[in-house]
Amino acid sequence: MKNKEKTLILPSPASVSIQCDSYGVEVQWEYPDLDQDVYFQVKVKDSFSERSSNLTQNHHLNISSMLFNAAHNRYYVNVTAVRGGEKSNSTKSDDFSYNKFATAKIKCYLDFPEVKLSPKDGKLHVQFTNPLQLYRNSPALRNLIDDLEYCIETDEGMNEVCETCQIKQNTSCEMSVVFSEHRGEYCIILTGNIEQKFFYPRSSCFTGDIRSYPPVTVYVYPVLGVVLTLLFITAVIMLLAKKCNSEMKKKVPSMFQHFFVSCCLTFSSKTLIQTECNIMQIKLLEKKRTSHHQCCYLTKMINICFWSLKLK
Repeated sequence: MKNKEKTLILPSPASVSIQCDSYGVEVQWEYPDLDQDVYFQVKVKDSFSERSSNLTQNHHLNISSMLFNAAHNRYYVNVTAVRGGEKSNSTKSDDFSYNKFATAKIKCYLDFPEVKLSPKDGKLHVQFTNPLQLYRNSPALRNLIDDLEYCIETDEGMNEVCETCQIKQNTSCEMSVVFSEHRGEYCIILTGNIEQKFFYPRSSCFTGDIRSYPPVTVYVYPVLGVVLTLLFITAVIMLLAKKCNSEMKKKVPSMFQHFFVSCCLTFSSKTLIQTECNIMQIKLLEKKRTSHHQCCYLTKMINICFWSLKLK
């Protein structure tokens, strides 16, 4: 009876809690006695088996390696204080599971990696690291062969768009979302699951313009074509003008010489005709007794002279 009382002298750990996320599970506890000789032992139990840890003096322990088939099982933890040959009563944690549909008090959810939003072809492009690769060594995804199914819902309240990301996609998961109108800020809610393991919903927003505009080359090339055409036409005109100017320089002296000769001949002819007409008038006046026939002849010749002068 005395030996049994001795084993109950050691206080039990208190406030045993479970912290679980995408990377694993950690159990934490408190202990009122700060004696350096006190150690703790953690036992993880599921529906079919039990696994014990080594003794530790810490008040926390990562038990991820002690979980098997975490995607489906439900667990709870017992923590016991040990000092020498003495042991305290075990303190039990709440049961927990990564399976959303398991009857456990603590549900462990996964976290989406950082989401990158960017405009692409008039849509909002959503991209994030493949969780199947990022968390592949965690207890929740260890030895996993299922694909990630994720959905994106916009703040417009439209129907959500869903997609599948396979484990063989080593880089990232991505898809594009359509918005009905330009709004300046575009927000989405990302949800998903890997079989019975669910992710915490993640909200992300993009501020800016996602509308698609034609590339600058659509405007530059036509303008450049017009400019080059005008330059070509201008060059041709300048070459023709230069050629014409050269030919004109060659022809103008001969044309001017011909014109000068023609003018001189015309002036000489006019002068000669004028002189002849004047002589004929004088003769007509001197010969008062000229016959009627001769008078008519001289008169006609004078008229011809005057008409010739006018025509010239």
